[in-house]
Amino acid sequence: MTDSNPVPDKTEKSTVEIYRPPPDPVVLWKRFASPHECDALLELAGGLPHLPALAAGAPQGTIRRSLSKALHWDHHPQLAAFQARMLAAAQNWTGEDRLDPSVLAIGEPMNLAAYLNPGDEYRSHCDGRCGARPSAQDRIATSIIYCQVADEGGHTTFSNGHLKIVPEQGDMLTFGYLVDGRISLEEHSACPVRRGQKWIATQWYRAAGSYATAARAAEAEFCAESEKRIDGDGRAERAVSC
Repeated sequence: MTDSNPVPDKTEKSTVEIYRPPPDPVVLWKRFASPHECDALLELAGGLPHLPALAAGAPQGTIRRSLSKALHWDHHPQLAAFQARMLAAAQNWTGEDRLDPSVLAIGEPMNLAAYLNPGDEYRSHCDGRCGARPSAQDRIATSIIYCQVADEGGHTTFSNGHLKIVPEQGDMLTFGYLVDGRISLEEHSACPVRRGQKWIATQWYRAAGSYATAARAAEAEFCAESEKRIDGDGRAERAVSC
């Protein structure tokens, strides 16, 4: 991407839908990213992701089928500005119940994931270490921007509270999972794409000060070119019925 066509800083306010309050919030920002911003992310990535996704810790890779690509903020100053806007939104939604900005930081590269074929999905999983006491390297919150939504399917579901999120293009979903000093059992799923295609931009947040360690771990995770396919034997379930 050239400096003449950066990821723009969108200033208009987004409508916020709160599906679940803290301590484990689930918040949907409507129309957070414009089509131009999503196009700019694709340009930075050089097109839709082409690497098979690696689901770290998945039993024999049975839970995820998609394509994945990491975007590193140190390579793209404009991307860093866009990530900062995502972080600010995650930190500063209104009211007393808010994500604590003192414990959130962008701790690893943005990840683009593409679900291009019928049946592509991500079965029930935690972004953090489910139920563990967090270290400085652990994820504690996630934001997902839906740059393209499927014509049918591809929703996001949460087992805690039996939530089903049906996003529209440009929406950003943010959820936190640090509860009483532990990573909550925040299992969620990307429902199978039934018709059309879906691609998302995901940013995970870790405890402040963990940039370097998290970046190295993320690079090892997302630059792996080994394919992990769903077996079809149902060993990995979905968080909520799709």
